[in-house]
Amino acid sequence: MKTVTDTRTFVVVGTHPTSHAAELFADVASGGEAILLSLGLRPTRGQQLVAEEALSLAAERRFVLTAETVADPATLGSRLRDAVNVLIAATRGERRRWNLADLSAPGAR
Repeated sequence: MKTVTDTRTFVVVGTHPTSHAAELFADVASGGEAILLSLGLRPTRGQQLVAEEALSLAAERRFVLTAETVADPATLGSRLRDAVNVLIAATRGERRRWNLADLSAPGAR
């Protein structure tokens, strides 16, 4: 019997991430679920590296990872609507541009 957790960790990555996947997904437990949201129309090389690291980490630690590219603030808002645990790795300018400054998710950091 497999235990499924109802807590998902959302990680929002800006166009120039300065954190590594190990830092961003440190709180995701084995058997958990994480969602990586890359901001922009197409992933930058930095975002691609974080996604590759996250996929390796998910395989190693055995958690489910979904990676998506988010093209506009409205789509991002709808994806984060019911989020409890949110980690934002984006610059101050991107936070303003993507309306992340007033993110109301209780677990947002």
